[in-house]
Amino acid sequence: MRIPHDYQIGDKVLITNNDINRKLNCPTKGPFPIVYVYINGTVRVKDGAVTERINIRHCTPYTD
Repeated sequence: MRIPHDYQIGDKVLITNNDINRKLNCPTKGPFPIVYVYINGTVRVKDGAVTERINIRHCTPYTD
């Protein structure tokens, strides 16, 4: 069951790794800061100089 979470601009998230088939890969990447929150269930995260739009189902809230 998914725990509901409201994402805000400036929050940090971990992104699930798509290439999980290998044993030694980490299951998540990040943390990445959120730049923009859309109303359709996606967020825009910043990875260096690149921004990427990701569904919140692939994000996990990051706590310091």
